[in-house]
Amino acid sequence: MNTKINKPYKIPTRITKNLEDAKILLQEYSGDISENTVIHQYIYQSLILKNSHPEISKILKSIAITEMTHLFLLGETILLLGMAPIYGTIKENKIDYWSGKEVNTDTNLKEILEININAEKNTIKNYETSKTLINNPEITELLERIIEDEKLHLHIFKTLLETNFKNEKQEKINP
Repeated sequence: MNTKINKPYKIPTRITKNLEDAKILLQEYSGDISENTVIHQYIYQSLILKNSHPEISKILKSIAITEMTHLFLLGETILLLGMAPIYGTIKENKIDYWSGKEVNTDTNLKEILEININAEKNTIKNYETSKTLINNPEITELLERIIEDEKLHLHIFKTLLETNFKNEKQEKINP
């Protein structure tokens, strides 16, 4: 299953130092709802579901790899904006470091899919907000391209939920 849109990412090249834009992108990079969080979440879920739902496990791993591409592209852009791509956000001139506590560790397949649907919806919403706050068209173009992948992920999770839980009761996964 393809987990990214078949369209290249355009890496921004015409960027001047802008720490405010870098701070905005840090939220997408490694805030509470971020590429960093969903990478860890989807890898965890892939491992938990490997034996009981091997196809869903493979899809989650593939989506995590796509999210790693997003993380890398955002990190490169943050560097170009003049800031180190730290794993955290900056609030009131203090670093709020990212923590694994942000990763949801549910083991119920239906809940996993519902949580991932909400995560993708929130991610899309956050990227849309970031686009309105950032004035560089190259960066907003990158964010638009990433949003296309996130919308595909949302569609994948909705489809998995629909096909796996048409008439079934919730299934508890025992790792």
